[in-house]
Amino acid sequence: APRWGAGIAIESEVFDSNQNRLGIVAAPVSFFPFGRVRTFAALGIEFRERGAPKHALLRFGAGYDITLPGHISISPEAQADWVSGGTFVYVFALALGYGF
Repeated sequence: APRWGAGIAIESEVFDSNQNRLGIVAAPVSFFPFGRVRTFAALGIEFRERGAPKHALLRFGAGYDITLPGHISISPEAQADWVSGGTFVYVFALALGYGF
């Protein structure tokens, strides 16, 4: 049966040629249509270099949850962010999660 989930995403940028995106904080809502496949949407805030304004963001993505012992999961993900001001950012990530 399909499942739903919600959480908090806190990210820091690791690889970027411009290094102008320090990170984001977002609240994703996830839908598991079948098995461990996960789709999600999130609203959040993007943080840039010090002194720069913060920007709202809308994220859509998909991933595959790999469950580990102790309610821990690891998920390869592909995401697309629309950032206020008209910027689009494509993200490939390895997410760590804790379920409760």
